[in-house]
Amino acid sequence: MEEINQQIVDFERKVSLLSANEIYPEDEKKKETNLPPVDRYNLLHVIFFVLSFGSLIPMSFFLTANDYWMYKFRDLSKDTYDPRNRTTLQRNFLSSSSVVQSLPNIVTNILSSMYGHKINIRKRFLGTLSVITFFFLTYTVFVEVDTDSWQLEFFILTMIVSFLKSVAGTLFAMSNVAMTSRFPPIYMKTVMYGSVAAMLFSSILQIICLWIGGTSTEVAEIYFYIGSVIIVATLVIAYFTKYNALFNFYLGDTVADTRRPLPSLAEVKKVYSRIKPLIWTAILGSFPMGMASGGITTMVVSEYYVKGDPWTDKYFTPVICFLIPGVVGLFARMLARPILTPDNVKWYVIASLSHSYIISPLYLFFNSSKKHLPVLFPHDWEYITIQVVNALIGGYLSTVSFLSMPRLAGDATELAFLTMTTLMMLLMSALSPLNSLWVNII
Repeated sequence: MEEINQQIVDFERKVSLLSANEIYPEDEKKKETNLPPVDRYNLLHVIFFVLSFGSLIPMSFFLTANDYWMYKFRDLSKDTYDPRNRTTLQRNFLSSSSVVQSLPNIVTNILSSMYGHKINIRKRFLGTLSVITFFFLTYTVFVEVDTDSWQLEFFILTMIVSFLKSVAGTLFAMSNVAMTSRFPPIYMKTVMYGSVAAMLFSSILQIICLWIGGTSTEVAEIYFYIGSVIIVATLVIAYFTKYNALFNFYLGDTVADTRRPLPSLAEVKKVYSRIKPLIWTAILGSFPMGMASGGITTMVVSEYYVKGDPWTDKYFTPVICFLIPGVVGLFARMLARPILTPDNVKWYVIASLSHSYIISPLYLFFNSSKKHLPVLFPHDWEYITIQVVNALIGGYLSTVSFLSMPRLAGDATELAFLTMTTLMMLLMSALSPLNSLWVNII
């Protein structure tokens, strides 16, 4: 805790030195009134963790509810579901949803980057989170609906809802990044903890629901109802942040922000020159990342698969695909530190690209439910090992780059975060069709 407090103090000292002429008057009494309020109970850390955790629940629940989606799109002519012989809708569900959710990113990102600041950042944050909450509740309602007689139509409807949720999600992500970048770097790590914890929690909850038993619909009811409570609670907490003095201190004058002009070309060039290694690493390393997506990993079947076996038939996918990577990813983020500098960033580039081009292609050669490519890694222990290595390296490197942004970008940190977020979403949109390609290639 002393280390955390020291980092906050150091950050505030640097900010005060850089902007003393503008923020702090000369007389000492008024100067003291501009010091940040004391966060005696680390309440701001709790707020950031909850906001990050709750806002990612819709995405994490959507991904980890694999048993529910496989039930919705099962082969109705058969009494039982065999993961080794999936229907077309089952095989393409996650990859198609990835494409659909990525498509609006291009236009939404451009418009948000150009005009998003014209809307009060607090209103943007709350408004988009409200829309995301509404669409998650829509998913929950359809758990109760029998869609067997209109599977294809339900598939299309789910894609439409996912598309609309993605628009709101993109706007929310941009608003969240713009807001978080105004706070000391230590809070950024709390945000990353919350995002990993959301995936970890949804994985554990899915396993518990499966353990409780019942039909796929009954399990999904428990699962999505709990998720609905969490995201509604997150929305309420987000609203009440306006009463937290420390939160408002760092957030600044949100009304004045709406009158800011667009970043000039000179400012953009300055940001590019400072984070150029991160930008090109993201561009060059994004191509193979879809090979390790959920659309691929959820198709992997245990080498010991037996219909009705609790481990291989029920728990294998949620544990190996989601729980283990979540635990390892959280551990990796705890190890990460803001260590990148202009002098050593080249080692990050080498490590990140090596990770992308060596680890990701291996996922095409596991024991998947339908194969065109040869199975080079038929054993469960090989699959688990690669999952652990992938989560450890990926979680560590992504967190290091995120935390190091203020050190690399300096006084242009907010614009740097927005630039990287926009770039990553554009890359996801451009390359999302490859997810379906990888699914059908294997």
